[in-house]
Amino acid sequence: MGGWLKGRSRQWRRLAKRWGAQEGFTLIELMVVLAVLAVLGLLAVPKLWGAVRTATQQVAVEQAHQIRSAMEMYKAEEKGYPADSNVENLSELATVLDRWIDIETANTSAKIFAATVSYNRSSNGKSYTLELFIPATEDPTTNPADWRKITITPDGVVGPSALDPNTDPTTINWQ
Repeated sequence: MGGWLKGRSRQWRRLAKRWGAQEGFTLIELMVVLAVLAVLGLLAVPKLWGAVRTATQQVAVEQAHQIRSAMEMYKAEEKGYPADSNVENLSELATVLDRWIDIETANTSAKIFAATVSYNRSSNGKSYTLELFIPATEDPTTNPADWRKITITPDGVVGPSALDPNTDPTTINWQ
C-alpha cells in the first residue's frame, strides 16, 4: 500500500510541475471572476441611483430657497406677492420673478425645472403657498408615489416630502 501512495505522489508532483509551467487563466477562473463582478455590480448600481436621486432632490430644495428669496424681493418692491392669475405654471413663475432670479424651465441638471407648480396667494397679498412637485423616480407618471412635494411659504421651505397616497392625481395640474 505504501508503494501505491509513493507512485501516486510522484505523479501528482509531475502534474503540478506541468500545470505550474502553463501561463494564463482557465475558462472556469474567468467565469468565476465575471460572476463576482456581476454580483458586485448588482449591489452597487441601486446605491448609485439612490445617491443621484438624493442629490437631485437636494438641488431642488436649494433652488426652492432661491425662489423663496426672489418672492421676498418681489414683495419688497411690489408691496405684495404675485397674483394667482400670474402664476399658472413654472414658465409664468419664471416670467414674474425674472428680475430677481434666473429660473430655467427646460430640463437641466436640476429636476425642479421638470416640476409642476401649484401657487395660491392670500386674499390680502401678504402670504402665499407655492408647491413644487418634483420627480422621485426616473420615469414619473401621475401616480403620487412617483413625486415629491416641496412647499414654499414666506416662513420657509418644507420638503421634499412624499405625496399623500390618497392624492387624486387628476386634481394636480401635471405640466
